[in-house]
Amino acid sequence: MAASAQAKRFLDGVYENLLRFLPARDVEQEARDTARTAAEVIATHLPGQSAEAVASFEQRLADLYRSFGEPISKYESRYDFNMVMHVATLLEERTRQAGWPVPDRPLLATMPTGQINAMTLVVPGTDEHLVLFEDQLFLFAHLAAKAVTEVLPFDQNEDGSVGFSLDEGQIAAKIAQRPEVANRFAEMIIGYLAKGRPGAAPQWVQERIPATLTSILVDSAEMFVLGHEYAHISLGHLGERRPVSRFNGTEAADPEEIRYSQAQEIMADIRGLELMMRAQFGRYDVALSYGGADLYFSMSDLLDRAVSLLRHGEEGRTTYTTHPPPAARREVLRQVLTKSVPDDQGQSALQMAGQIQSIVEMLWNGVRGSLLNAHRKGARPLALWKD
Repeated sequence: MAASAQAKRFLDGVYENLLRFLPARDVEQEARDTARTAAEVIATHLPGQSAEAVASFEQRLADLYRSFGEPISKYESRYDFNMVMHVATLLEERTRQAGWPVPDRPLLATMPTGQINAMTLVVPGTDEHLVLFEDQLFLFAHLAAKAVTEVLPFDQNEDGSVGFSLDEGQIAAKIAQRPEVANRFAEMIIGYLAKGRPGAAPQWVQERIPATLTSILVDSAEMFVLGHEYAHISLGHLGERRPVSRFNGTEAADPEEIRYSQAQEIMADIRGLELMMRAQFGRYDVALSYGGADLYFSMSDLLDRAVSLLRHGEEGRTTYTTHPPPAARREVLRQVLTKSVPDDQGQSALQMAGQIQSIVEMLWNGVRGSLLNAHRKGARPLALWKD
């Protein structure tokens, strides 16, 4: 489905309004951040391959991206647009291969929305809906997963298989041994909230084994986020139209957002989980397939607390209107998962999810002090971030 000329003008206008309230973009630095992340992903998927093999892979990826066409807005990052379209394509292909119907793809776009949940805008004067994703969401998911997997102890067996330890004592000891991980995590959060770019923080390259787990978790998280939006469509959710003045663009009236009820959001979470698990079926076991979706909610919860702490100097100032609190959504998914898979697989998935949540909380303990110190020095999140 192609966007109309009116949709393009509308989204350009929304972008122009938003860019007035954001720091000036360093396009060259963003390109370097993107190239570094892409190099990490390629190294994970093609370990030890020749330069020719890597070049061939990059060419195939470039050809794939060209097939996605142009972003809707001229201000939209092509990389961000390609990432969303790539994940959407994979989700559709994998779920259809698993025998599940997938609704027609909606109009997808990315922009700095100031919220981790996707949002849907109505193009004024038309029946077109634009599903907008936070433009740094996938990079944020990648960097958050890196921090988690970097402190997850593992052993490589003689047969080449890898076993990850979920022992909380071992994890705490590794975090204590690697204080730079918590520091990088804090820098990433502050860079995201204060500059709009998690990639503004200093980066590091992971070794192959934790990098592979990072890739799996990110794959799961991305599939779930897209699956949630497809679920709203397949479930026939209509929602209510509400004006969004902060996104006011070139149209005379404020843009309208489609807001779903909290019950509809939970229903979309459940159907989105089903789509994601179908897409991951046969690729990873249940625990790994589910882990990224659970991490997504743990990080959403942490980001809400971080916004409140950096803006007000205290946690707990976040209010929830449409989407239920991330922790509540995470608990629903866990209950649904355990009723949908054999007991041993469900318990294994819950154990891994619980330890990932514990790692996030342990890292948060290190982040809290850095954020409070930044708040005292006058740092504040961008006005775009809601609390």
